Amino acid sequence: MRKPRRIFIGYTFADLGVALALEQWLRHAAPNVGVFLADDYASIPPGAEWFPKISSALSRADALIVLVSSAATRSTWVSFEAGFVAARGRPVVPLLVPPFRPEQLTPPLAFRQWIRLSSEESLSKIQKAIGIDRGRVGRTAVRQQAYRQIARACKDRRKVTVVDAMFLTSREDMYSEITELLNASGGPIHVRATSTLREREARGDAPFERYFAALAARCSEAPHLSKFTLVMSFPATNGYPPANRCRAIRRRQRIFSRAHAEQSMTILHAPVYGTIDVITIGYEHAVVGLPISPDDSHLRAAIRVSDPALVATLTRWFDERVLSDATIVDPVTLKIRTKKRASRAPNSPQKLARPGFGPAAEPPR
Repeated sequence: MRKPRRIFIGYTFADLGVALALEQWLRHAAPNVGVFLADDYASIPPGAEWFPKISSALSRADALIVLVSSAATRSTWVSFEAGFVAARGRPVVPLLVPPFRPEQLTPPLAFRQWIRLSSEESLSKIQKAIGIDRGRVGRTAVRQQAYRQIARACKDRRKVTVVDAMFLTSREDMYSEITELLNASGGPIHVRATSTLREREARGDAPFERYFAALAARCSEAPHLSKFTLVMSFPATNGYPPANRCRAIRRRQRIFSRAHAEQSMTILHAPVYGTIDVITIGYEHAVVGLPISPDDSHLRAAIRVSDPALVATLTRWFDERVLSDATIVDPVTLKIRTKKRASRAPNSPQKLARPGFGPAAEPPR
C-alpha cells in the first residue's frame, strides 16, 4: 500500500482564505494525502508550540505548495519554508495567486516552474506536480466545485489589505530602523525626506549621525545614480535660512562630503510647516515620524511601513505636492533660490492631498 503523502502549504496571512480553500480540496478529493496548514487546528492544536510543529512538518513534507502573492514575496517565513523543503530535495511548487504575475517572481522561486491559479486545469497541474494519486481529485465535477471556491477566496483576498508595519516608540528607535533599512538596501537608491516640523533647534545626536552616515555611505556607492532629496521648512530672512537651520544644513553637507557623495544630495525649502515628517527609502520602505502631542513639535515616535503600494502613494505625494511648493537651497551660499523647481510633467496625474500640511501651520513672520 502506498505511503500517504504529506503536503505542506506555505502562505502569508493575506492569502489565508486561498490556503484554506486549497486545503479543503486536497483533504476532500485525496484522503490519502496529509495536508499541513499552520492556521488549521488539525495541524497545530490549540496550546501547542507552533515552531516545533512547523519545523517537524517541513522535515516530513513530501512536497511544498507555495501560494505566491505580493505579500508572500516579502515574507521571510515563506522564503524559509521554501528553502527548507528545497534543501531536502523535495518538490517546491510556486502557485501564483491572482493578480500576481509571473514576471513579479523573485529568486529563489523565480528559478522554478510555476502554476498560475487561473482555471480548474490549474488543480490538475498541482496534482501532477506534487505526485498525488488521482482518485477523486481528478474528477471534473470535483475540480470545478473546488476551483469555484478557490476563485472566490482569491477575489475576497483583494478586499483585505495587509501592511507590514512597525511602531517605533522613540527617536532612537526610528533612526536605528532607518539605518538598518538603508544598510539592507542594494543598488542605487533614491531617498526622499521631509524635515518640516517646527523644531526649536536641530539636534545632531548619535542616532541621527549614524543614520545620516549610513545614508551618505549608500549614496557614495553610486553617487551619480543615487539621490537624496530633502525638503526643510523654516522661516526665511532675506532669502536665507535662520542660524539653527544653517547649522543643520552644514552638518548634513559635511557628512556627505566626507563620503564623497555631495552630488547626490539636494536640499530644498518649503514655506509651510508640517505636522509629520516622512522618509521613503527606495520604493518599498517608508518611515513616518510624528510628535506625541500637538504642543510638542519634536519627533518622538514613528511608524515604519514596508508596502510598495503605500510607499508609492507617499512617493507621489512627495514628488507632486511637496516638491511643487519647494525651492532649491544653494549648496554653497545657502541662499534660497527664487525660481521654482520644475517637479511636474505637463501631463502628470492630478496632484494628491498633502497630509500634515495646511494653512494653519504657517511659519511665524
